[in-house]
Amino acid sequence: MSPEKLSQLRRQRELVQQHLDWLDAEIADNAGNQTTSPSRDTPIAPALDPVDPAIAEIAGAGMKPDTLTSSTEAKRGCLILFFIIMGMLAATLVGIYFWKYSDRPLLFS
Repeated sequence: MSPEKLSQLRRQRELVQQHLDWLDAEIADNAGNQTTSPSRDTPIAPALDPVDPAIAEIAGAGMKPDTLTSSTEAKRGCLILFFIIMGMLAATLVGIYFWKYSDRPLLFS
């Protein structure tokens, strides 16, 4: 190991030791000023009311998603997005043609 790197590592160790000494001093100063914290024996949030599993099953049946409708809506949304993007791409290409290359014929005319 090079002497420069070794001296740099020793300097870093010295700085860390100074920081640890400062932390120890701060902890010692604040040790007398400690306030009592509430005990964590009680839960932070109250528990929800217990529900009968049979009632939950009946209520949960109406909340299930309709997979056929949701997949059809997703497909329709994807197709709409695809055609919007393709239209924007076509409009951009036409715009570039008329803005930059309007003095040249489109094909062999």
